[in-house]
Amino acid sequence: MKVQLQRTRTVARRASKAAQGLRNLTSHYVAECGRLDNSVRLAGASHLDLSQHIRGLLGAVSNPVFSAFEEEIDFVSPLPVAQIKRAFEEHCKTLEKQFGGLTMRTLSRNLAFDALAAVNLSSRYANELIRLADEFLADTEDLVRR
Repeated sequence: MKVQLQRTRTVARRASKAAQGLRNLTSHYVAECGRLDNSVRLAGASHLDLSQHIRGLLGAVSNPVFSAFEEEIDFVSPLPVAQIKRAFEEHCKTLEKQFGGLTMRTLSRNLAFDALAAVNLSSRYANELIRLADEFLADTEDLVRR
């Protein structure tokens, strides 16, 4: 049982570290493309910049350690990571489609605005996961020392 608990604690530490990385990416997105209050500014950000941001966020939420944390330790609100991942996948699909009549600037602004909801959820998810991981690690500290 102690070996399993140590493994689960490793999942918690890895998930917390990945969540810190996700939180950093969401902060960078907000700094470049908007604010978490759902207003958008694209000061100098291009369609390519937006695509790179969204793909980076998709890569971050695709980390299997998040699913492992949810399965082995605790549910992370507001949504499971799989739903947040699907939102970013949809944004990536939209980026790949052709939009007749829309300028890249308009397209980027619309996509940046739409992506802010997923970015906001990702930020909340990361903060909650870090809190839960810290709590789990503190609660189980004495059990692994015995």
